Amino acid sequence: MKRLLSLAFLLALAHAQVVTPFNIRYQTTTNGNIVLIGNTLMCMSVAFSLTQCSTTRMNDPTQNNTALTSDNQLDSSRRMIFINADPANPSWPSGRGGSTAATLSLPSGAQVLWAGLYWGARANPSASGRNQIYIKGPGQSSYQSLSGTLIGTITDWGTDTTRPYTAFADVTSLVQNRGNGQYWVGGILASTGNDGLGFYAGWALVVVYRLPSEPLRNLVVYDGLASVSSGNPVTVTPSGFLTPLTGPFTAYLGAVAFEGDGGITGDQVVLNGSPVSDAQNPVNNFFNSSVSQLGTRFTAKNPDYINQMAVDVDLVDVTGRIPNGATSATIQFTSSGDTYFPTVLAFATQVFLPDLTTTFTKTGQDLNGGNLEVGDILEYTISFTNTGLDGATNVVVRDPIPPGTQYVPGSLQVLQNATGAPTGTFTDAPGDDIAEYDSTGGRVVFRLGTGANASQGGLILPSQGATVKFRVRVLPSAAGQALTNTAQVTYNSQTLGTEFSQTASSSITVSVQPAADLKVTKTGPASALPGGPISYTVTVENLGPSPVTGASFTDNVPPEITGVAWSCTPSGGASCSAPSGTGNAISLTLNLPVGGSVTIAISGTVSPSAAGQTLANTASAFPPAGVTEVNPDDNSSSASTAVALGYTLSGSVYHDREPNGAKNGEDWSSGVTVYVKLVQGSAVVAVQAVSPSAGTYAFSAVVPGTYTLVLDDNGNTLDATPTPPPGWHFINPGGGALSVTVNGDLSGLDFGLFHGTRLTGTVFYDDGEGGGTANNAVKEGAERGVAGVTVTATDGTHTRTALTDGNGNYLLWIPYGWGTVTLSHPTRPATGWNDGSTAHPVGSFSDANAPTSPGAVVNLGAASSLPPVLVRHFGVVRTSLLRPPQSGQTTSPGVHTFAHTFRPGTLGTFTLNLGSGAYAYQVRADRNCDGDFDDAGEGFSPFPLTLTVGSAWPREADGSLKACALEVRALVPPGEPAGRTDVALLQGSLAWAGSGVAEPLALTDLLTVIGGEVRLTKEVRNATQGGPFGGTAQAKPGEVLEYCITYRNLGTAPVTNLTLADPIPFFSDLVLGAYGGKELRWTHGSTVQDLTAAQDGDAGHVAGGVVYLLVGTVNPGESGGLCYRVQVR
Repeated sequence: MKRLLSLAFLLALAHAQVVTPFNIRYQTTTNGNIVLIGNTLMCMSVAFSLTQCSTTRMNDPTQNNTALTSDNQLDSSRRMIFINADPANPSWPSGRGGSTAATLSLPSGAQVLWAGLYWGARANPSASGRNQIYIKGPGQSSYQSLSGTLIGTITDWGTDTTRPYTAFADVTSLVQNRGNGQYWVGGILASTGNDGLGFYAGWALVVVYRLPSEPLRNLVVYDGLASVSSGNPVTVTPSGFLTPLTGPFTAYLGAVAFEGDGGITGDQVVLNGSPVSDAQNPVNNFFNSSVSQLGTRFTAKNPDYINQMAVDVDLVDVTGRIPNGATSATIQFTSSGDTYFPTVLAFATQVFLPDLTTTFTKTGQDLNGGNLEVGDILEYTISFTNTGLDGATNVVVRDPIPPGTQYVPGSLQVLQNATGAPTGTFTDAPGDDIAEYDSTGGRVVFRLGTGANASQGGLILPSQGATVKFRVRVLPSAAGQALTNTAQVTYNSQTLGTEFSQTASSSITVSVQPAADLKVTKTGPASALPGGPISYTVTVENLGPSPVTGASFTDNVPPEITGVAWSCTPSGGASCSAPSGTGNAISLTLNLPVGGSVTIAISGTVSPSAAGQTLANTASAFPPAGVTEVNPDDNSSSASTAVALGYTLSGSVYHDREPNGAKNGEDWSSGVTVYVKLVQGSAVVAVQAVSPSAGTYAFSAVVPGTYTLVLDDNGNTLDATPTPPPGWHFINPGGGALSVTVNGDLSGLDFGLFHGTRLTGTVFYDDGEGGGTANNAVKEGAERGVAGVTVTATDGTHTRTALTDGNGNYLLWIPYGWGTVTLSHPTRPATGWNDGSTAHPVGSFSDANAPTSPGAVVNLGAASSLPPVLVRHFGVVRTSLLRPPQSGQTTSPGVHTFAHTFRPGTLGTFTLNLGSGAYAYQVRADRNCDGDFDDAGEGFSPFPLTLTVGSAWPREADGSLKACALEVRALVPPGEPAGRTDVALLQGSLAWAGSGVAEPLALTDLLTVIGGEVRLTKEVRNATQGGPFGGTAQAKPGEVLEYCITYRNLGTAPVTNLTLADPIPFFSDLVLGAYGGKELRWTHGSTVQDLTAAQDGDAGHVAGGVVYLLVGTVNPGESGGLCYRVQVR
């Protein structure tokens, strides 16, 4: 608003302009409407407040968004501030603020087609984020950020840093999902304060919806940005909407604008030369800081201030101000006092449709009267009138010729047409007039209305219509049928161009002498066995064209088939005179509609006397008198069955040496005599002996049925239980029995057996988990199996291996012909083994850890002396770990603490002693493994240290005992020279619970006394994997670790006689020739030297498992480092 002429403000020279042209944002034509809601995001404050709104001013429609004193000067005690109405009190990024709501209330059943959120304020045009705002829909607990489109910025109002702008975001998906309810908007980027133009911020939600009960409307939303001021009008010409070509219609205009003041008059919206107004938007103050809908103030908002302080969101009725057939309008925004910024326009105009369908009818007339018969001429008449309020264009009537009839050439007539359109008789050919017979499509086509021609239909205005006729001849194929014909009219709306269609039909029935084709199909088996079952299937179907009532069916089943039973199953509307019956003479009466059928299933038993014969069987069906049989050749059908003498079953027995359940060229030459028995039920029907010389068997003349083939060690016909010979195992099938269904010759019915010992067992962690007894070589409690362990059986010449499964179980087959068998596995330490009843634990750690550990390597004896089934279980534990070796430095006097962890491999008692060290050392342990040393008994004390690893010791998820913290503290007395080193050898032992085994553990800590300001740093990396240096590194056996120790003199005086010493970690070996053929690499300043591990006169050597480097003097600021590599055992 421009309202203070006496005050000087930093405002640019204002003039009217269209900053951003108004273009269509969304358009559709549907039964529905447009709704606009919104709210302000700023209010005028009470005096001397930055947070409290003046409700007096906000509910006074004559107030403006610039606060003035009584002498018309800016009121410095008031300002426009953000409204924060959301009870959730959201917080916004710097420069943003406000939270207000409005409630969307669409009619019940409305479907949201499009929704757009618009917002405007004043802000720095160089600031990013003006296209962003926050919204919270109904039922949502938090705001979501919207990134929209900046519509435009007005650069000649406001200061350089507070220019007006508007923005837009598509929120269709949000409103479709959330529907009616309260929508909160906030977090707008806006400037606050008080100046001559006035600060403001607000938002509007524009929604387009579809609702079938609403009038058909053309709905269009435009957006852009214009600047209107006193004496500087703006004219925009929105185009692209639609109005009806004829008749009265309703129209609504929606508008969103900013900076319109309730207290400043003179602003008008002029539509096509006529000023627009209603009860909420006066003709001389249209943009008056209001939110309204069709003359009613919109109150469903929070807060519900009457004065929106420069925010207008209005929908007004403009019926009668837009002419028929208009696709554009002229809107002039004028002002004689106020300044305002229009940004959204919306049109909702009622439109109409033509209606040819309500009166669309079709009739048919038999020209010679009486009953309609084959050869008669049928004349169809089609008529309609346009009862709608819009013209119908491109009117075309299409009518397919009904099946069973033929078009009569030259019968196309138009009796009535639109005003000025042609009538009369028209040719059948296409392309020469308004009608034709389409022989390809089998239809007639009429193009009707004013302007119709040989390619397209014309115009039929409201109250006009047309009537057409054509003729068809009834064909013989229509006998006994109903002729159904459907005509269709298609047309477009003169206003909208939308296509519509409607159908009408006329049916006439002609009586014709009925006729039918009864087809009989009989199927049966090509062969059968004497005494076996037999079945036939007979299908009788009516192929038409007429239904049949009372057809006769007969089938005389041969007397060689006994116990005949039959059933009759209808389908497709057919029926049988009886559903089922028995006996060889079958006679039925059938009712068969066209396409209907019956299926007659016949079953019986072949007489044993029929062996070797061929049985022939014929079924027949005939229509009743008065119905003609179209095709007598298919009224009967026969089936022939050859009765066989029986079937043959054959197979072999083989020695499955692997065993793998497959016959890979193996035979029974090394086997013994066994017997294959043919068992039916529990009775042995026949027995065949299988000798090692043959290895095969066969049963002949086997009657069809279900049997079991049983392999046995005897030929007793009273014994039907499979039993392998002594020393043999059933492999395939595992139980020594094969189930077979005999309905033909069967071969390949093989049995595989293995000769030797079935050896099973489990490799398990013998660590006492879950209440088990640790280290006793017996799996108890919840002790876990070890997966992936290779268990090996060998006699020195032959070897077989098995990999333990996820439960630690393994299975090995030991051939009978092997020599002395040794069973072993590689996992260490081993606690011993058991045979399922007696345990054999190891007696010492050297036995537990040795490659030939008696706990993991067991002599089974000669294979020929082993029992058929043997069990060997092996107990193992995880290796206990005391790590890592450390090096450190301190002053004299001084204290240094070395951090270690101890992970027991099993239950027992752990003792740690100090093997060497010139200084005093103390030790402490996290006895309850809770990650601290704060519990009783966890303080530092002199060596030795004793820990009990019992059942309460915590475990990891994989069942292993958890590694717990352990610290060693070195106490250096005063007077020790810089460079002095001391090696503390920590020697530990885990005495396994319940066993005499003591597992040794050891590591070394190296302490260096420093003087002055020498700083030492030690890092490690996995060189095999190319990993980076750090405080720790992971490695697997065989991989190479690289250690580097750096030193730097941080003081101001030289440090002399500096010596580095670092113990090589346990379970690793120094890598020879790692650096140019030498073992150590020394870097001092920019000089790099490779040194040998031998004491050969250079500065470095390795002795007693410790790496030494005689650095000598290090001047202030100088630095260097020592690197060496080890391989993990």
